[in-house]
Amino acid sequence: MKLIPFIAIVTALGLSACGNKSTQYSSGSDYLSAYPQTVTLPSAQTGMTTVAATSQGAALSLDEAVRRAAAVEPTLRFPAKIGVARIARGKLTALPATEAEAMLASLERNDRYGSFTPIDPLTARLARDSVARPISNSRGDGLGGVLSTARIGAARQHLDAVLIYEVGVRGNTRNTGLAFADLTIIGGAILPTRSLTAKAVANAVLIDVRNGYRYGSASAEKDVEKLFTSWGSEKRAEELRIEVTAQAVEELIPEVEAMFADLESAMANAQLASR
Repeated sequence: MKLIPFIAIVTALGLSACGNKSTQYSSGSDYLSAYPQTVTLPSAQTGMTTVAATSQGAALSLDEAVRRAAAVEPTLRFPAKIGVARIARGKLTALPATEAEAMLASLERNDRYGSFTPIDPLTARLARDSVARPISNSRGDGLGGVLSTARIGAARQHLDAVLIYEVGVRGNTRNTGLAFADLTIIGGAILPTRSLTAKAVANAVLIDVRNGYRYGSASAEKDVEKLFTSWGSEKRAEELRIEVTAQAVEELIPEVEAMFADLESAMANAQLASR
């Protein structure tokens, strides 16, 4: 007699999601106008040293770093040419077909924002390597960082801004109160005895290709918990990871849409204030 092939019984225990977004469209020069002016003084050691003239004397170098970080202006205007880049597990990856279809269709639904083009990872890496020696850094710092690679790739494709999104998944497997069924052949194939929990987090940021200005960010989370039979739980865990990743991207899309709407409003307000 042949045993019936294993068929997993899956029960969804919980499903939750949340998201948020923010935007920025402010002038660097306006921001810095509240700072004291800087003067450049000669230095025997370094040749020239920039020192902030304040009532309390020379400022720390951190002050100059703050000024340099702030000295950037928003240049994006709608409609624009916008790239879409995906990061997974610390690397720039191609957009999966399902994500590309959902993300691009949603963003291009309102054509006043412009056109959206996927960033090809290979093109981006080749462009980066052609302009500078890559510096290996998975955290995104330096010319070899994944964020810089996405920006350089967008520049090679002559885009105005790039929407970079990242998806990460954390999972956990534990026994349930039915774990005694692991002791039987039939129970292991029928009764749900493993609780698999997966949480996916999707983050997105829209930056200017030419000067790195951050126009906005959005994020979304998705939690899923399911019961599986003991046998084949590793495979089911991977399937759950793929499932929750797709769901997190689905949750991210409306947050990105809201971010673009808020940014458009901020642009209009800035233009009115400048008149």
